[in-house]
Amino acid sequence: MTDHELFYEMDLDGDGEISRNDLHNAALRLGWHWPEASIYALLDLYTLRKPLSRDSFVSIMTQVTQDPNGPFGEVLRGASSFSTAFPEPPQSSNTALRYIGAEPPEQTCPPPEEDPAAAVVTHLTSVAGDEAGHDYRILVDSLADCQSRFSPATSALLLIDLQRSFTDGAWLHSLGADADSEAIPIRLAFDNCARLLDDGAGGVAEIFTRCPFPPDSYDWDERCKEIIGDSHPYFIKPGNSVFWPPTNGFTEWLEGFVGRGGRTLIMGGCTLNSCVRISALDIQRQFAGRNLRVVVALGLSGARTVNYLRSPRCGGLSPVESAVREMSEAGVTVVTYPVWE
Repeated sequence: MTDHELFYEMDLDGDGEISRNDLHNAALRLGWHWPEASIYALLDLYTLRKPLSRDSFVSIMTQVTQDPNGPFGEVLRGASSFSTAFPEPPQSSNTALRYIGAEPPEQTCPPPEEDPAAAVVTHLTSVAGDEAGHDYRILVDSLADCQSRFSPATSALLLIDLQRSFTDGAWLHSLGADADSEAIPIRLAFDNCARLLDDGAGGVAEIFTRCPFPPDSYDWDERCKEIIGDSHPYFIKPGNSVFWPPTNGFTEWLEGFVGRGGRTLIMGGCTLNSCVRISALDIQRQFAGRNLRVVVALGLSGARTVNYLRSPRCGGLSPVESAVREMSEAGVTVVTYPVWE
């Protein structure tokens, strides 16, 4: 099938353009899955701004074919105009804009009934015994939440891959018979992310990434979808690090954030001991000398249940505790939940 023929297959309403809705429905109709995941992600990012004309679609597909990096080459840079698409860090004079006519709600440390770690402790205890729940509680209690308050005026919130693939899609289904139990900490973390976003996240700029997945697994997790909305931009992140590929626009956004006075990047998402950890470490390494504080919120980050259990591979620690120690030793601040000044 030529690119012109593919365009007409995807222009479902015959209006001469491929909308985001056309793209999604056509990809499902055509049976797109893992082999098409990267091109689907690229096209979704392009149609986020406006529908694609036939000429634009053919040009994009031609660039993908000719670039040795395919959909992650220069064609991705063309879709990543994030210097204007993403919100700038709020300034002290406008942090209340989200709450027109009222002051932002006062935020304190979560009360015990809203303890973001409690549900994970309960889950670990139920599936692996008291030791597992106790280990995680000790880890959480070692973090100095209430001594770490963040200014919305100089902060941004980066949430990694809040996608349905991890809770009701391709990644989850790959885990086998124990998939639902394995994904519970991720679901709980996404619940906390949704609650924070719904509360306005303290008024900070909200930044997201997505990993290429098959079309039926690519969208936001259901808990977050209504809150994030369909038009919020994001960075494509096909690997573990948010910096790859270099054409995804994240480096330019972070440079701009720091250059405009951003001082704190608070991170969460999926999964804690891989993408969140590696991205946090990479940001810390590259921006440690730029007066940027990198923070990972444990209550906003999830991993498979097995990664909360002690493992010989981690010297008797759980992979989650090992990740927390590695990040802390590298200078990343790890807290349970962000608290605003």
